[in-house]
Amino acid sequence: MHPFLLPVSLEEMDREPLRTRRLVLRPLRHSDAHALWDILADPVERRHLGQWLSWVKWTQQLGDSETFAAGSVQEWDDRRAYRFAVTEAGDVIGMVGLEQLLFAHRQAEVGYWLRSDACGKGLGAEAVAGVLAWAFSDLNAHKIKAAVAVGNVRSERLLLSLGFQQEGRARHAEWCEDRWVDHTLFGLLRSEFGGLGDG
Repeated sequence: MHPFLLPVSLEEMDREPLRTRRLVLRPLRHSDAHALWDILADPVERRHLGQWLSWVKWTQQLGDSETFAAGSVQEWDDRRAYRFAVTEAGDVIGMVGLEQLLFAHRQAEVGYWLRSDACGKGLGAEAVAGVLAWAFSDLNAHKIKAAVAVGNVRSERLLLSLGFQQEGRARHAEWCEDRWVDHTLFGLLRSEFGGLGDG
């Protein structure tokens, strides 16, 4: 299989989304913009997400979420990023996606976030594991990377619980909430995830 060859179109993935025990992960669509903005418009959620994620500050109105959602559809079609809405009982509670696709090296970086009331239930790990399984099996990925703001202990624990290994630290990787944030860098090989072999 060609590395990172999209096995189905975005429309087909909509019809057959990724499913975990409690979640449905479907491609992010234009129509999700309102749900994303409803989360980010809540001051509690802005504090929850904004302390670790710099893009929250630049999402100031519905139009920003609409631009992001439309761009995500285009990037899926262009095979530049695969982003999923994380849904529980039909309700959008967050996102998980594969970014920075490196076709020659069969690598990508996973990113994720959940609404504050969805945290602490194992849903984040469940969502990320679902996308990892798809990446390693259907997309034939060899390695998935992740970067976590230093101090975001919950996110670090999530990655470690899935078998990621700490690989280093990027100093002043992001300007977030009026401060420079270092990133802890993680990596997970195909052979370390679910016994898929060294491929």
